[in-house]
Amino acid sequence: MKKVKHILVPTDFSVTASNAFSYAKVLAEACGADITVLHVSEFYLPASELTFTPLTKYEDEKVAEAMENFVSEEDSENAVMVQAKVKTKVVKGDPVSRIVEFSRSEDVDIIVMGTTGLQDFISKIIGSISLDISNEAVCPVVLVPRDARWKPLNKILFATTYEATAPKIVREIADFSQIFGAKVDFVHIDDTPWDEDHDTDKLFDELFSSGTPDFSFEIHSIKKADIVQGLRKYAERNGTNLIAFTHKHRNFWQNIIHHSITENMSISTDIPMMIMHFDDK
Repeated sequence: MKKVKHILVPTDFSVTASNAFSYAKVLAEACGADITVLHVSEFYLPASELTFTPLTKYEDEKVAEAMENFVSEEDSENAVMVQAKVKTKVVKGDPVSRIVEFSRSEDVDIIVMGTTGLQDFISKIIGSISLDISNEAVCPVVLVPRDARWKPLNKILFATTYEATAPKIVREIADFSQIFGAKVDFVHIDDTPWDEDHDTDKLFDELFSSGTPDFSFEIHSIKKADIVQGLRKYAERNGTNLIAFTHKHRNFWQNIIHHSITENMSISTDIPMMIMHFDDK
């Protein structure tokens, strides 16, 4: 993973988005990164579905005011005093497609957003915007539950439904963990058989391919039927500060598994999750 220099924080001005912004500010401080807060104002189609109904000047002004209040608000519970440079941007269009478009920019290293927002109730039925973005984005996406608070990233649980020993996956999580000096727990959660000796040896070979790793780690396995409950209990028991998943865009069925796991994890835990994409860039 390249150095994190620029963090994108989408907002719908909700409490959940505000909490994600607070988290992103401390993350930016730790990484020495800048932040862009992005709001996507949706177009609304008339019944004919032939033309866009643009926002009025008054509505544009209300959005600008909301953005100003959002980035400057420092309430007693979420006040975060950091030195990270913060910029704002407002665009129009479909939130998922526009944010995914931004994820392809070389200027965006990571996206930080709440797992739910104004769509709390709907998300339980059709899935939240944040999960859709984590499924389609190119850069890593950190999903911050509404009640999550920043904690130093000294323990990362790295879970994957793919080959845990794939070289690029190991390098990505190793690079990220070294930014914070974090310990990594590699947790295999695939439904394919896990050969304890053979697969562990492969992972060790990759970890030591460039010399002794600059971080500590452990290797574990969780059965498919117990993935969500197993991950949650493991994370809580071991003081995990971030749960990381890998995601491969090209596999439709694995995408379904990814969406199901991350959605259920976002409901059952207050620990932030990071979705990493290893088949792009």
